[in-house]
Amino acid sequence: MSATAVRRAFIIAEKPTAARRIAEALDRRGSPKKVKGRAFEYYISEGEGEEILVCPALGHLYTLVDLRGDKSLYPSFVTKWVSRDRAERGLQRVRAWIQEITQLSKRADQFINACDYDVEGSLIGSTILKYACSEKDKTAARMRFSTLTKADILLAYKNMASGTDDSLVEAGLARHEVDFLYGINLSRLLTTSQKRLSGRYSTISAGRVQSPTLGFVIQRDEEINSFVPIPHFEIDAAFKVGEETVAASYQKGKIQKLSEANRIVSECENSRGIVKEIKERTVTRSSPYPFDIGSLQRAAYTLFNLSPTRSMGILERLYLDALISYPRTGSQKLPSTIDVESKLKDLASIPKYSELAKELVENGCFRPRQGVKEDPAHPAIYPTGVKPDGMLSKEEERIYDLIVRRFFAILASPARMKSVRAKISVGLHFFTMNGLSVMEMGWIRFYRPYTQITERFLPALKLGQEIGLVKVGVVTRYSSPASPYSSAGLLGEMERKEIGTKATRTGIIETIGRRKYVKGDPVNATPLGWSVGILLERHFPRIMSVEMTRDLEHQMDGIERGKIWRIEVLINSTELLMSMLDEARRHQAAIGRELLETTRRTRLEEMALGKCPVCKTGELRVLRSKKTKKRFVGCSNYWTGRCRASAPLPQRGKVVPVGVACGSCGWPRIKVLSKGRRPWTICVNPMCPLKKNSKIQGNGGVIEVGEMQDM
Repeated sequence: MSATAVRRAFIIAEKPTAARRIAEALDRRGSPKKVKGRAFEYYISEGEGEEILVCPALGHLYTLVDLRGDKSLYPSFVTKWVSRDRAERGLQRVRAWIQEITQLSKRADQFINACDYDVEGSLIGSTILKYACSEKDKTAARMRFSTLTKADILLAYKNMASGTDDSLVEAGLARHEVDFLYGINLSRLLTTSQKRLSGRYSTISAGRVQSPTLGFVIQRDEEINSFVPIPHFEIDAAFKVGEETVAASYQKGKIQKLSEANRIVSECENSRGIVKEIKERTVTRSSPYPFDIGSLQRAAYTLFNLSPTRSMGILERLYLDALISYPRTGSQKLPSTIDVESKLKDLASIPKYSELAKELVENGCFRPRQGVKEDPAHPAIYPTGVKPDGMLSKEEERIYDLIVRRFFAILASPARMKSVRAKISVGLHFFTMNGLSVMEMGWIRFYRPYTQITERFLPALKLGQEIGLVKVGVVTRYSSPASPYSSAGLLGEMERKEIGTKATRTGIIETIGRRKYVKGDPVNATPLGWSVGILLERHFPRIMSVEMTRDLEHQMDGIERGKIWRIEVLINSTELLMSMLDEARRHQAAIGRELLETTRRTRLEEMALGKCPVCKTGELRVLRSKKTKKRFVGCSNYWTGRCRASAPLPQRGKVVPVGVACGSCGWPRIKVLSKGRRPWTICVNPMCPLKKNSKIQGNGGVIEVGEMQDM
């Protein structure tokens, strides 16, 4: 084949692993040439009469910046897409990456976007083709696939669409631009309001999706904190049936008055029961739907205690290893083109799934149960049938096993159970006994250990049979508050309220954690989060509004479906933002005062190390010497002279409370974080017995104020 006859195609993939798999699938021999460039490795595949250069991206290589530059200026609505190294410090690698893409693209005759087929992937590929490849975004072709298997990649290459996904790109541009404008303008207003009063810069952020998400946490915390348990009364009983004792419950359930409950018990005591009614029925329990990303992340949290962030990282690795289909999907439907029988036969080659997979094949179970949710870009999550070619980590193995068994479950028959309900009269009162037994396990056998049925067997009963009342009594129970959101529960609430997207919700939860607005899992609002949330609710009620955020989400979904123009959404959202900013400016001084008090309280709380072991009334805090400006540990009563408890601190590194007192002396323990060093934990008491052999020694017991000021 002569050099002049070779057509050169340039493919941009989203990540290095995806680039390798695409190159391997498209190479006629299955072994593309790997080239080590200056910034990254790329691949050259030999196709039919063409040379295919497959180049990886590194996620988003381009981002938005404010052209006005000054971070204190607002409102600001003049933005531009630039390479990330121009927007953020320390990203020389990104600059080198883009330069190499530009150089390699000069050899190409055809350009192809093979990034993930969704809004973010389309935007990543489009911006690279536009800015790094000399405006090739409009003429490039688009590969669309939901798995990284060879068959799907070859099919996507054969059937690639001419022209990039304009509607997806437009939706991605709109989402980033709207979120950027809301974020920088609201955050600058808040930050500037505080700085004008304090003279100190402290970032306070707000956002179109971030703020209502914080509002969910605050609202739940309020419900829990204000909850007053309400008592109610239930009557539990037990009857003797043959040799067995069987529990029963009072038919009317909850009773509001204790006097009424006591009266019922009194009327039932020393009586016998009579079987008045026996009802049997068959209960059919259908299999679950295929996994979409939200239901899978919630299952991973419930079953394995994996946060949404952690499970998403695992799912991405499984996808890049071609073991599962694309995970960022909102669909509960498998693709109509899927060859279920072939997938089952492939899974049967994996020993732990062999028996179950073969049984489904032998029984012809090839029609999956489908849900109602659809995603125009990708089907529900399913195993590709590719056998893992290496050792999976424990967490990867768990998630993969869950996906495989879910796939089996949606193909299996429904479970069938026999339900028995007996009605027992005791005088004028009635109690019920319930039994449940499995007739056919169906899909449950394929989905174990991730689901189970608890059987309750009732001994044989006959109508009119007299049975002995063993015990009857009043049980006082209390209503319970709602539980705090887990990270997975918060994700589910965002999904139910339709704010954020399947690709962004996990990141939003991470963001409010990084901002120190929430902490822990279950998630609770921090004092800073409470203060910022309440301030936003008071001065920016619309930014906390779920309805406003959801309406903008629907508008951006409309861009994706080609039903509304991007410029129209930008105009609508900008007008809304301008009205919020104009209203808030009238109260800027009050906002500044509230924020100043908020950050002051937060700093004090962050500096609190624990109860003072000397005076027992104050708290040990990180203080600074008025003379030397050196930091030290001192009681909150230190400057008043009521308590002189103090101790030296390392002068470098960040001091973080551990929250646990020293087991030897009772003083607080701290962690010191220093750049370039491993974190180390110490007791702040210089005379702690545990420090006898430590390199960190105090120069005495409690240091007096005069000594401290000379340090």
